[in-house]
This record gives sequence, structure tokens and C-alpha cells, in this order.
Amino acid sequence: MKLSEAKFRPMFLRLVEWASSASSIDDMSGLNSGAAPIARIVTLFGAANFLTERLRSVFVPYYRYIMDLAVTHLGGSGRAPYPPPPQPPPTTNPSPSPSSPRYIMDLAVTHLGGSGKGGQPKKKAKKSASAIADMGQEQKDIYEEESVVLRCRVVRALHRCFLYDSVTFLDQDRFERLLPALVSHLDIEPPAHLSKLLASQNSDKDLDASVKLGKHYEHYDTMGVAVVGCLAQMAVDANSDALWKPLNHQVLMMTRSASVRTKVLSLEVVAQLVDRLREEYLVLLPETIPFLAELLEDSELAVEARAQQVVKALEEVSGEKLDQYMSVK
Repeated sequence: MKLSEAKFRPMFLRLVEWASSASSIDDMSGLNSGAAPIARIVTLFGAANFLTERLRSVFVPYYRYIMDLAVTHLGGSGRAPYPPPPQPPPTTNPSPSPSSPRYIMDLAVTHLGGSGKGGQPKKKAKKSASAIADMGQEQKDIYEEESVVLRCRVVRALHRCFLYDSVTFLDQDRFERLLPALVSHLDIEPPAHLSKLLASQNSDKDLDASVKLGKHYEHYDTMGVAVVGCLAQMAVDANSDALWKPLNHQVLMMTRSASVRTKVLSLEVVAQLVDRLREEYLVLLPETIPFLAELLEDSELAVEARAQQVVKALEEVSGEKLDQYMSVK
């Protein structure tokens, strides 16, 4: 079935409204913190991925309706990878303070063998508290899973947006809003126990094929590869050295992370920029050289080896040896 834009636009806007609105009924994960249920946002960005792949440049302008959601759910900077799940509401009858008259009265009734507050109802309260705790942990696990899947879907959707952007959708304002959130994900590793789930729901052979990774695959995961590809395509779409400079700088700063994974992924972004921008990357070379000099002396072999490959690629592009510039001061 084919729809005209006049019919498709209101339909898509209703989907965005549905995904963005709070619901009086908990979403499929059983969580509702007053914000849009996360499962709805997962569905929205799943639809955005599908529609972008099918409609390509025709759908790109519709990203203006979901840009705020993308920035929000990618989160800000820092190492807190996922927002905390909603906490269960406080009990309506909290335990009294040991110094309160109520506590003393309850204690007296219990030790006298009375059937008041210290009797059977206490056992019910314990059972109820245990059930709530179990339910809370289950909800937390589901929330964590959906948060991981959502973030990867957002990254994949943005990658497609940049890939098919023939209408100059990525202007400076959108670039500056998205850049810190995307770069921060180079330093955010999804929980290991969710790696299979993430790979099964977010692997994309077409997008990943555009990322020519180095040999050290043990440091690459589905989220890491997705972020590398997205940042590289973002640079191509931006097509401006004024925007390449902050991207290159923020990625280079990530190479000073204590995490080997973060260093390798950040180097991978630099390698992608060199490969795709070619001679146009040379304007960024003066800032890049000191960082590469540090990475060539890294104690981790995977980092050192990838840095050597990036230097070799830069020498091919520039047409000169860079050894004389590679001394760490």
C-alpha cells in the first residue's frame, strides 16, 4: 500500500505522540516513571530504522520530529550508561523509629504474645515486601535490557539518517546537539550479559560493512561498531572542516581513556575519518599527531598496533613520513 505524504505525515506524527506520551498503564516492562514508557520509544526507533532504509532520503526530514527523543535517550556525558529504573513507591506504613512510642508499643505486644500488630499481619508484610523486592529486580533487569536495545537503535537510526541525507538535514545546531552524546558512547560498554541480546536485535550487516575494522575484534561489540560507523558517517554528512574539528578533537580525547576498548574504538573512528575524508583530513593532522605519538607507546599491543596502521594511512594520504613528528614531549 502506498501513501501520499499528506496521509503519511499525520500517521507518523501520531506514532511519535503515542511513543512520547506517558501512559496510565505500565508498558510491557511493567515500568512507568511518569515519562514515556521505554518500550514505546524502542518501537518508534525500530520503525524509524525500517522507514529510513525503505524510503531513504524521502524519510530523512522526518527526523526533525524525533531528534529531541534521540538526544534525550542517548543521554548526556559521563559514565552512567543508563538512567536508573523507577523505584517502587514507599510503603504506606513505614517501620517506626526505635525511639518512637509506636515502636515500643509494637515490641511490647510482640513479646507479650499478643495478636495485634506484632502477630500474623507481620508475616504478611514480610511476604509482601519480599514479593515487591523480587518484582523490583525483575523490572530493573527488563528496563536495563530495553535501555541497551534503545540506545543502539537510536545510533543505528542516526547512522541511516546521515547516510541518506541529501537535503542538508544535519546542520550545525543538530550536529552540536548530537556530537557529545554520540562520542560519550565510545566510553560506555554495555553489560556483558546483554551482548547476545544486543547482537541479535541490532546487528546490521549493511551498516557494519561500511566500517573497515582493524584486526583486534575482541574489543569490538555491537554497540561499539554502531557508534564508530555513525560518527564516521556523521563526519561525511557534515562536509565541513568547521564541524570536523570538534568531532576529531572529542574523539581524540577519548583515546586517553583508561579503557582499552575505548581507545581502540576511538582509534577506529580516526581511521574511518582518514579513510573517508582522505586529503581533506590533513587540516586536522596537526592536532592528531600528538595523540598518535602517545598511542604508539601504549602498553596495550592492540592499541599500539592500530595506531601504527592509522599513521601508515596518514602517510599514504599526506605523501610524507611522519616519524619526525611522532616524538612524545
